[in-house]
This record gives sequence, C-alpha cells and structure tokens, in this order.
Amino acid sequence: MNLKKLLTCIARLLNDLNLMRKLVLSYFLLVAIPLLILGLGFFNVSSNIIASNAQTQIRKIVQGINENIDFKLSVLEEKTLLINIDKELFDIFSRLNTRDPYKVKEVDNRIQKILYKYFPNSDEQYSVNLVTSYFTFGRNIAKAIPRNGFDISLLCLDRNQYRGNLYWTPVFNYGTLFTEEELKVMGIDKTYLFSALREIDCSYIDSNGGIAKMSEKIERPVLMVNLREEIFSGAFEKNITVEGSEYYVLSKEGIILSHNNMNELGHFWSKDLFAKISGESSGSFFAKVNGEKMLFCFDTSLTTGWSYVIGVPFNKLLSTLPTLRFYTITIGIVILLLVLVIGYLISRGIMKPVNNILTAIQNMSEGNFTDRLAVEGNNEMSYLVKKFNEMNKHIHWLIQENYEVTLREKELQINALNLQFEPHFMYNTLSTINLMAVEKSQNEISQMILSLSGMLRYTVKNTKELVSFSEDLNCIMSYLHIMSKRLEGQLQVIEDIQPEIYECKVPRLFLQPLVENSILHGFDNMPALGVIRIFCRIEGNIRKYCIEDNGKGFDPDTLRNILDTGGDTGKIGIRNVNERIKAIYGHAYGITFDRDQDGWSRVTVIIPMEEKANKEGLS
Repeated sequence: MNLKKLLTCIARLLNDLNLMRKLVLSYFLLVAIPLLILGLGFFNVSSNIIASNAQTQIRKIVQGINENIDFKLSVLEEKTLLINIDKELFDIFSRLNTRDPYKVKEVDNRIQKILYKYFPNSDEQYSVNLVTSYFTFGRNIAKAIPRNGFDISLLCLDRNQYRGNLYWTPVFNYGTLFTEEELKVMGIDKTYLFSALREIDCSYIDSNGGIAKMSEKIERPVLMVNLREEIFSGAFEKNITVEGSEYYVLSKEGIILSHNNMNELGHFWSKDLFAKISGESSGSFFAKVNGEKMLFCFDTSLTTGWSYVIGVPFNKLLSTLPTLRFYTITIGIVILLLVLVIGYLISRGIMKPVNNILTAIQNMSEGNFTDRLAVEGNNEMSYLVKKFNEMNKHIHWLIQENYEVTLREKELQINALNLQFEPHFMYNTLSTINLMAVEKSQNEISQMILSLSGMLRYTVKNTKELVSFSEDLNCIMSYLHIMSKRLEGQLQVIEDIQPEIYECKVPRLFLQPLVENSILHGFDNMPALGVIRIFCRIEGNIRKYCIEDNGKGFDPDTLRNILDTGGDTGKIGIRNVNERIKAIYGHAYGITFDRDQDGWSRVTVIIPMEEKANKEGLS
C-alpha cells in the first residue's frame, strides 16, 4: 500500500467518525504529538547528560587512581635516590673482597638491614635486592635470583636504560623470568611483578663537605625493587563500581601490565584502541568491542609513562535510563488519559445541545413540533437553541392554523375522487381470488377475502358522514375477523351491545382506529389470549360506545397529550376521531380513557342522541 492510498484510507476512516469522536481525537492528537516529541527529546537529552556526567566521573576516577599510584611510586623513587648516599653501604662495597665468598655472604645480613631501612616490608612490595654479577644481596628462599642469573636474564639486556636513572620494567612472571630449573625446584611462585631498577653509585658527604665516590674499578650493584601487580588491580577494583567494566595498565609499547583477566597480562592491547591513546596524556573515546559500545577513559603516569585505562559498557552508563523511561512513559500515559477524560467531557458539553437539536429535528420530521429545548448559558450554542425553538414554534403554529382547513379540503377531494372512481376491477379481482380459494377448499382464506371485500366496499362506496351503527359495526367485525386469523387464534371478541343502538347514526369508521390501537399496541408481544369487548349503551340523552381490552394498557397522560396536541403521530387516528366527533356534536363530546381494577383498558366514545347533532358540523 503506497502513501497516497494509506492517506486516503485514513481520511475515509476520519470522515466516518461522528463529531464527538473527532473532537476527542483532535484533543488527544494535539497533546499526544507534542508530548511524544518532548518525551523523545527529554529522553535523548537525559541520556546524553547521563553519559557525559558518567564520562567525566570515570575520567576523574582514572586520574585519581593515577595520582594515587604515582604518589606511591614517587616515594619509592625518592628512596632509591637516598640509598645512593648511604655511608654504610658505601663502606661495604668499597672494602668488599668479591673473590672471597665467605666475606660476601657475611655482609649480606648487613645489606639486608640497610635495604629494610629504606624499603620495609609491605603487601605491595614483593622483594628488594642489590644484584651483582657475583652475588644477589638481600635474597631469601622465596626471592632468590641464582648466581649469574641476573646477567643472563632479560633485565640485564636493559641495563643501559637504567644506568643513572630509575627504570620501570613491565610486568613479568618472576618464576619464568630466569631459565634455570633451579627456581622451579625451589618452589618459587609465579607472582606477576613489575620492577624498579636503578644502578647504585654509592657515595657520601665527608666531614669536610666533599663528596666521596667509589672507585671506578668497583662493580656498581643494581637496586631491584619488585612490586606486585596488585598495586594496580587493588586501586582499580576499589574504585570501579560499574558492572562489566574493565581496566588496563599499558606499557609504552601497548603491553597489558594489569587487567581484570590475569590471562591477558603480557599480551598486546588492540592496535586500533591503543592508537587512540598514543601520544595523548589523558582523554576518553567511544569504541565498539566485540559488537558492544564501550566508553574508554585513560590517563598517563608521569612517573612510569604507562597508561591507565578504564572501559565501561555504554549501556551500563545508562543504567538509570530504564527507570527514567518508565517514569516518562507512565507520566505520558497519565497525561493522555487525563486529556481523553477532559476532552470527552468538553466534547460532550459541546455535543449535548447539538444532539438535542438533532433529536428535535427527527421529531419534527415525524410531525411532532411540541419539543422545546432548554437554553443553557449565553454562548453561540445557546443562541442556536433559542432560534431553533422559535423556528419550531412558528412551524407548529403554521401547521395548527392550516391543519383543519387542509384536512377538510383533502377529505372533500377524496370524496370527490371516490365518487368519480368505481373500482370494479378490485372487486372482480377479489371475487376471482375467492372462487379460487373455494375451489381449493381454503375456507379461511375465502372468509378473509370476503371480509376484506366488505371493508373495501364500505370505505370506498359509502361517502356519507353519518351511517347506522350496524353498518359501521359490520366493517369493524370484518377487520377483527382478518386480525384474528393473523393472530392465530390469540384474539377473542365479545359483543355486549344494546339492541336499540344498532340503528343509531354514528360517524363513519369512528371505532375502527380504537379497535386497531388495542390490537397493535395493547396486544404487542403479549403471550396470553387477547380479549376485546365492544360495549355499547344508551344512557339518558347520550350514547356510550366502549372498546375494552385486557392488553398491557396505556399511560393516561400520554393519551391525554395525544388528544390535546397530537403528540404521537402513530396515534393520529384517535385524535382524528376525537376532533370529528367534536366538530359534529360539539366540544362537550368526544373520547375518554380509563382503566378498571382488573387491569382492563377502556376507551369510551360519548355521542349525544341524534336530535342533538350539530348541523353545522355535517355541512
């Protein structure tokens, strides 16, 4: 589906919505769209702020670790300088006969005490030795370097670098530094170390203020201070609190000197990552490692020149964002629900008068012009309601004014047409259908056709306003016969008629609408047997024609409204009968309603004796 079709489909759906739903949807979209944009913007800005703050914080952590370690190493460096001017050490090496092994071993204890004075035992310090080609001073079983072991080790290859300076060598495995099997036999552990090396040029200041130096012929010992790798790992592990973080101590060549995973020690770090910190003293950058975005912050040691690096998964930096996202979405949903409720209330307030007007217009289309809408407030809608009431009232007045004249004209026109039109073909057709029913022994159908034919002849050919009650009763009985067939035996008719009243003159079809109303409305959805009783009497100077039924009854106020104003267009026949009687006999006569204690509904037509008929009404 292309964009044009999609937009057309959406427009069609919107057009099908009613006005109230369109209003509610408009309120919802007016708030939802800006809220969505603001929410996304807020979330994006918040994530950037959190990432930036975390980046700053981690850089501070790296710098703090670097400063802490550099302080410890700088103190160690000062001690390596102080030991150069120790007079006792100067005297030992100036007078030592290196060819006499007993003398060499004898001074070892003295040298150990000197070393301990400057470098007392600590958890971070593994061993301190003065190394020469003929002996390793300060050694013990756990920290032994065999004779000549130093000269053939990798450390000796870098001797020129630490001559006169303090030289820091990368992490190495002490147990595998030397090639001799003796270390393994002696049980030397394989602790990962890094060493500070300085060639000791012993000297001291004499009593005259001069500087006494060792003879150039005397071999300068090498001070080797071995430190544990834990000096790095301990500092990092105490300060890193973000789960999944990694730390690195890297040499100038990119060799990993310290790391969370001990198996990585001695290996080169990623060339691409190392290239980002080369030549930089401090900084941070983002990079992907094994498909995961990482933040790396680094700082360079002024003492060793090594780099300290912390890598943190980016998603861990934003660990607070799920909570922020939850609260943002929750607040957004609450706001949208409030908008829906408020929008619904506002829309309902707008639509209430509109719906009232639409209902009134519907009633007008059905002929009811009596509705008057309540005017509330002082706004455009109240003005519209007020004008609608005025229009409805004016239309009602016009209809009332012209109704009787128009009705009388229509009746005269119909009567004239009835006189001009003899529907022989209808009678012939009904006769033909009746003969076919008789031939096929369909007696019930034949009786219904005869009843219908009699009603048709009575209504079409009889144009007199007043007829004998017996004639009008025959038409009613024909109608009741047809309806009893329709109701499948659920209708019973009882006649209780005074004989003298049969020949009295009555308005034509004056009881038929009353009987029809009892059947159509009184017996609607009634499961029990419906009974209609036709009760007619002469009482003094008036005649009473009663139609009684045991149906579901009626509301007296509703029927009174029908007689007064014609409120229900479905009951226009009752109102027509009432107005015809009043027009013929006067306003003192007409239709009344009542209901007895047994639940029977009664409609009574009151007519005076014939000599009181209004001659003007018959004209």
